[in-house]
Amino acid sequence: MSLRTKLFLSFLIPTLMWLAVGVWTSSSMRNIGREVTGILNDNERSVKYAVEMVQDLERMDSGILLKINGDVAAFAAITSEASAGYKKALAAAIANITVPGEKELLDTLSRLSDQYFTNLSLIAAKPTLDAYNQTLYPTFVSTRQAISRLREMNTDAMYSAAASIADRAKRAALPGDLMMLAAVFFGLAFVVLSNQYFVKPIKKLIATVSQWNRSGEFDMETVETNDEIQELADGLRNLHQSVASGRR
Repeated sequence: MSLRTKLFLSFLIPTLMWLAVGVWTSSSMRNIGREVTGILNDNERSVKYAVEMVQDLERMDSGILLKINGDVAAFAAITSEASAGYKKALAAAIANITVPGEKELLDTLSRLSDQYFTNLSLIAAKPTLDAYNQTLYPTFVSTRQAISRLREMNTDAMYSAAASIADRAKRAALPGDLMMLAAVFFGLAFVVLSNQYFVKPIKKLIATVSQWNRSGEFDMETVETNDEIQELADGLRNLHQSVASGRR
């Protein structure tokens, strides 16, 4: 193997390893980013829909209390707008199911919502405080609790996604940490091998030439590197033999 090939391979192998790890780490981080962005966006939308439903539910509750107190116009205006907003948010939440168990919870919420609107219509026809307390308010509480569970479910999913990011980021960085250790290993290996196959043979040649120049003695140690350095040693040995033959 030539000296050029040895030097080339000594740099090529670690370079390819670092390149592979860099590509893998970069690809992993991009995939994590895309996956987590989608999850967080979906959960954030569900939380937003839950907040809107709570607000509209509370507005409808306030509206029916206003009607019980005799303010029919305010009830009509508030209920018309709030009920439309509530139904729109509920439909959007149903179309944005991403968390395990969310579909079952939304089915329950849909049934409670239908019951709430039914009771709201009944109380609106005969608005009394006793009827509100006995019929509508319990449904209001149950519906609001279901919405709160929906919001908590998606909030917990967002926290879980954040924790997953941290865990996967650590795993993605692990090859980089290993490569730093590998860099130290290859650095030490390069020093040892270069000393063994490059520095020592060259020192032997220098020592031989110096000895030959000073005393005329030629005592070359064996050089077995199978590259240009060995060719140089063989050439130097042949030169000595030629010079010695010429003297004789």
